[in-house]
Amino acid sequence: MQKPALKQIYEELDKKEKKRLKIKYFVPNLWAPIGENVNFGRPEKISVNPYAYYKEHIGKILHFNFKKIERKKEEPIIYNSFLRSTAAFDHDGDGRIGGVPRGGNKKDITLNNDGIRESGTFLKAIAQLGHIKRLGCNCVYLLPITKIGKFGNKGNAGSPYAIKNPYEIDLSLADTLIDADINTQFKAFVEACHLVGIKVVLEFAFRTASRDSDWATEHPDWFYWISAEVKDRKNNLDAKGFGSPVFTKEVLKKIKKQVAKRDFLNLPEPPENYKNFYYLPPSSDSIKQDKSGKLTGVSMAPSHPRALAPSSNVEFFEATSKNSSINEIRDTRYERRTKVMLPGAFADWPPDDVQPPWSDVTYLRMYKYKGKCDEYNYMAYNTIRMYEKKLSRDKYANKSLWKKIERIIPYYQKEFNIDGVLIDMGHAMPQKLMKNIISIAKKNKKDFLFLSENFHISEESAQQGYHAVMGYAWSTEHNRDKIIPFLKEAGTKKIPVKFLATGENHDTPRSAARRGGDKICKNSFLINAFIPNGVLFIHSGFELAEKEPLNTGLDFTSAEIKKYKNKPLGLFDITGYHWLNKNSIFKFIQDIMYLRDDYRDIISANPSKSYKILKTNNKNIVGFSRYGKKDGKKTALLVLINYSAKKAKFKIDVCKGGSCARPKQGKICDYLSGKEHKIKGKYFEGALNAYEGKVYVGKA
Repeated sequence: MQKPALKQIYEELDKKEKKRLKIKYFVPNLWAPIGENVNFGRPEKISVNPYAYYKEHIGKILHFNFKKIERKKEEPIIYNSFLRSTAAFDHDGDGRIGGVPRGGNKKDITLNNDGIRESGTFLKAIAQLGHIKRLGCNCVYLLPITKIGKFGNKGNAGSPYAIKNPYEIDLSLADTLIDADINTQFKAFVEACHLVGIKVVLEFAFRTASRDSDWATEHPDWFYWISAEVKDRKNNLDAKGFGSPVFTKEVLKKIKKQVAKRDFLNLPEPPENYKNFYYLPPSSDSIKQDKSGKLTGVSMAPSHPRALAPSSNVEFFEATSKNSSINEIRDTRYERRTKVMLPGAFADWPPDDVQPPWSDVTYLRMYKYKGKCDEYNYMAYNTIRMYEKKLSRDKYANKSLWKKIERIIPYYQKEFNIDGVLIDMGHAMPQKLMKNIISIAKKNKKDFLFLSENFHISEESAQQGYHAVMGYAWSTEHNRDKIIPFLKEAGTKKIPVKFLATGENHDTPRSAARRGGDKICKNSFLINAFIPNGVLFIHSGFELAEKEPLNTGLDFTSAEIKKYKNKPLGLFDITGYHWLNKNSIFKFIQDIMYLRDDYRDIISANPSKSYKILKTNNKNIVGFSRYGKKDGKKTALLVLINYSAKKAKFKIDVCKGGSCARPKQGKICDYLSGKEHKIKGKYFEGALNAYEGKVYVGKA
């Protein structure tokens, strides 16, 4: 029987511990081993022998006495890690992560001058498990860890969503201190998580691949191809350049109206000049790769018969429709040899999105039309998302591709024992394919967790088998006008599926970067900790009051996007977090988590009987209560947030609607400060400072 991976690494570290390093190796004191306490008010870097340091971490995990508390359907409390940045640190203290500044030479920029990998690794992620447990989390969700492509990469490291091979883990996540291979290091991480009661969720992107995908040379028919001579469009007035198809106002109106009705039959197609960019897949043996990683091949003909002179060209397309590519077709009448390449993907909805093509990823071809010609061989809203009904039939499914995708999650279940996945844009996948993916995974592991990136809290996601969707809490919590409608929806009976309760994610601005700073972080966490139907979600760095975003994909102003245009962004560049920030909100999170756990039964109760939005008598103060019985006695929590930059007063009827029985002693307690407040009659009156949030506890 093979020795567990974590034990293998422990033994390797034990052998190397006596090795005297002539270099300094710093780590943040917040990465203290599991079970240890940390002085959050004094973050500092400490010098360690890395072999002894990681051995101590693993040793304590191997002997950690995790007693699972039996609870019905225990909800995940998620810590979202982008490993490359989350577990990065300036180990040699030279003021930067890695050895080469942005724009430097092409050597391994994750290494410092001593050959130590300073970007995040699985070994360092194991050392962070104590930190994650101290936050109260029981689930780690990792952004994609799979092999990253090189061609068209953004930044100096590339996006984790530019997936070159979903069956391989990116080698940059292996720690250079140990010799264990990348798979063993990941297995050790999963084993460590399980030993301390943490589930592991991975994110996968199944609709796209990197433009130098390993799959493209073996299965060119799984992709779309355009002429290699075509340049990307710089603006939507450039009809000769490649980009998302441009529609007239009239056609756009028709598209949106038809899609709103969920009528996908005879959806308007892109203009002819756009379709003519596309060619039939090249033969596998014609595909070459240059030094940059760019793949090109030779196609025998355009996709559309009208682009060919011979009137009998239908014969050509009938022949090609019976083959995965044109390897076996050699008819000199139609041989117009054209050099082709994989096009960059683009925003697929709405169809009038004007952003330029993405340089690093391309769309996978989910359906292949097998009519008289390959008339749907193009990337557009009606072939990659709102699938045309004539196209999205079982007989046109790209079945070999579907099978390859369906086997990805089972591979990670079997090889690494993962506990769940988040599907990037799963709601835009062919629904039959998604149904197969979910069914197969849950057959292997009944309690397997499925999360969706869908921003809509929809019945469709619930029916497909998702536990929770991303939702839109992140876009509302910092805005007084948006938060009230969201709080109302969150507490309704009709909400079909849970949502991720978070004020930020890897695509949005950091909460601490918004007006109000770390106070906004605290307010966001107060809402998320007690809101009904939410799955509590901490985006790594949030606890540090991190201000630098990983990406500028959602909810950024034009000015903010311009600000970060020439700055390193973690999703594309080698960056790290500010682990030494003295303004972290770690202690605040811990305190709220203690309260949340103490009131778990009330928080998880039916919101129709345990949740009420409060009238505060002040438009700038928003609040809600969670109420019910605890230890046989009526009790309630009141969450109040001041959205104003000035001090604001409130007046709340604590008896109205049963949301909070009036305390017999006529007092209510500020949970964090311990200060008691008197209740005048049936009213609770008080004031909150600028951007201040508080949680009060009242008992009958």
